[in-house]
Amino acid sequence: MNINKENNSIEFNVVEDVSKITTIAPGALNKLVHIAMCCMCDYAEQLKIQHKEDHTDAMNVDIGIGNLIFSIENGGLHYTFKPCAKFEKALIGAIVDGKNPLVKTIEKSIASRITNTYKDMF
Repeated sequence: MNINKENNSIEFNVVEDVSKITTIAPGALNKLVHIAMCCMCDYAEQLKIQHKEDHTDAMNVDIGIGNLIFSIENGGLHYTFKPCAKFEKALIGAIVDGKNPLVKTIEKSIASRITNTYKDMF
């Protein structure tokens, strides 16, 4: 987490955090992100072609935690994000009720590791 005083915001890095939690190397996660980016660029190219053919102006891309909606407006690309219901519920729970699903996930992971260690010992 970094605090950006210029725009009064907190900055996070999902790749680094997921890497630490899952032990998947940041390089592997960055490769996955790069492949996803390439897929989205392909979708954008298809949107451009479709836009020329029948004036389709938008595309909706499911990214697992919600949808990115890209649209062509005034010759430029615009985008919005709409979280899926599960993600939105989790975000609201974290903000309103202080329920952090990450804590529960980490607790389960630790408990599982301890249980497996004891099983291996006996």
